[in-house]
Amino acid sequence: MPKPNRSSNNLMIALIMTAIIICTAIASWVFFASNNEQTRKNKKYRNITYTDALLTCQKYSYERYGSALKNLTLDNHSSRWEQKIEQYKLFFNAEIAGKTITSPTMKISIACDVSGRSGKVRDYDAQEDKSLKTKSERMKDGGLFGWP
Repeated sequence: MPKPNRSSNNLMIALIMTAIIICTAIASWVFFASNNEQTRKNKKYRNITYTDALLTCQKYSYERYGSALKNLTLDNHSSRWEQKIEQYKLFFNAEIAGKTITSPTMKISIACDVSGRSGKVRDYDAQEDKSLKTKSERMKDGGLFGWP
C-alpha cells in the first residue's frame, strides 16, 4: 500500500479547517443578526431630552384637564435636570376654567417629574394657589391652607 503524500494530507487538513472557520463565521453572523432584530423590536427610546420631558408633561396635563385647561406656562427658573436621580423636574403655572361661566378660573401650580431613561411621567402634583384669593374667598374655602 502506497504511503499518502504529506503535502496532500496538509492540503486536506487546511481545507477542512477553512470549512470549519467559514461555517463558524456564518453561524455566528446568523445568531447575532437574529438577536439584533429581536432587540430592535424591543428597543426603547433612551435619549430623553428636556424638550421631550416638556412635551410629555404638557400632553399629560391636557389629557388630565381637557378643555378646562386654559393656560399652561413653564417656570423656567425652577425646571431642571436632576443628575443623581436621572429625571427632569418641570414646574408649570396653569389656569383651569370654572365649572360654570360665572365661576372664576382657578390658578394651580404643577410639578411634573419625567424619567430620563423611559421618558414617562413618574410623579405629577397639582396644587391650587390660594394665596391669590381674597381674604373672603379664603375664609369661604377654609383659609390659606384649607383650615377653618
